[in-house]
Amino acid sequence: MSSEIKWLILPVVAAWVLALCLPAVRNACTNGWRCVLRHASLWKLPAGFALAYGLFRLADFFLLHWRMGRIPDTGPLLVGTAPEPAQIALAAILPASESLAGVLNCLVATFPISVLYGFLFLTNYRGLTGELAYALSRRYGFWGWLLLVALAACALASIAKPLTLLALPEVASILSLHELLLVSSIVNALSFAFEYLLGTCLQVYLLLITYGWVRGLHFRRARVLYFAVRRMGFVLKWALVIIIATLALIHVPLFVEAWLTGDPASWRTFAVADAVARPTLAAVMIALATVQIRLVLHNDSLRGAIVAHGRFLKRHGLPCLVFLLAAFALLFLLQAMQHTGNAWLGAALWRHLWTILLEVLGAISGGWILAAWVCFYKRCEDGAQSIPF
Repeated sequence: MSSEIKWLILPVVAAWVLALCLPAVRNACTNGWRCVLRHASLWKLPAGFALAYGLFRLADFFLLHWRMGRIPDTGPLLVGTAPEPAQIALAAILPASESLAGVLNCLVATFPISVLYGFLFLTNYRGLTGELAYALSRRYGFWGWLLLVALAACALASIAKPLTLLALPEVASILSLHELLLVSSIVNALSFAFEYLLGTCLQVYLLLITYGWVRGLHFRRARVLYFAVRRMGFVLKWALVIIIATLALIHVPLFVEAWLTGDPASWRTFAVADAVARPTLAAVMIALATVQIRLVLHNDSLRGAIVAHGRFLKRHGLPCLVFLLAAFALLFLLQAMQHTGNAWLGAALWRHLWTILLEVLGAISGGWILAAWVCFYKRCEDGAQSIPF
């Protein structure tokens, strides 16, 4: 093993050795694993959504080749030499940080299944939309109804989003390039809001399942889902903060450039997003790690949850840091494996399949980390007053 590879692996090993030496983190990881074995939804739900997203990209890949009248290249499985460990580390840091931020706030990437959920939302499937309307109206009054109308518009955009991807040539024959860029930017932004809120609701659902296991409660998962929808009234403000920040830092610059120039966004805009916007969003969500779980398990306002997060860090800052470092190390290792495989593999088809495999593994790992996170938080906040289940 070369010295560069050692410097890449040693920090990951050191983070987990430190985590295993700290009883609070070690017990949380052990209990999280037991919870995942008891409630398979904690890994099946994230893995299913990750697999659906990967298969959608693979279908888009085959559709593109079919339109071009070409057969996907299945050339040599392995080509080239192994990438430099330093390059792997740099390429894996940001995706691993975003994955950790997602575990803490919105683990499940809901597209393309969000298309189905958008239809179910508009049809008030099993009264879930009515439950959400009741929760928002009680929490925010008139503004809650406005939020519900806006969410309905976002659901419509999520239904239309696949057309802007799979049927792009057909849509381009109807609209001009300038119109196509504007429409796709608006649809993408609105659908992102619906996808994130849907993912947040599923996150609350998984948090509550783990919380019920920690408390030794017996429950029906359908009841937990309705309860998760009602808890969205408390979590919504924090989710909207993240959505608005993402739209302002990433989506709005792309839309403005398309509006002014009539051309797709330049590489400079994407470079700024990768260098500034994405790291900033991930850092803020990780720095405020306990805000969302606090909102789910306690009847706090957003300001109260942030204040409680500060108190939590004063009492349990070191164990929390060790837990987050261990979780980051695991996600970093998976991202490094993904980038290494993409550099080694030859044909694009094999790279797609390798990416799908690693994304599913990452989603399963995220489910375990989420369960361990709930166990860790409840162990540290054992004396705090909790909401009745």
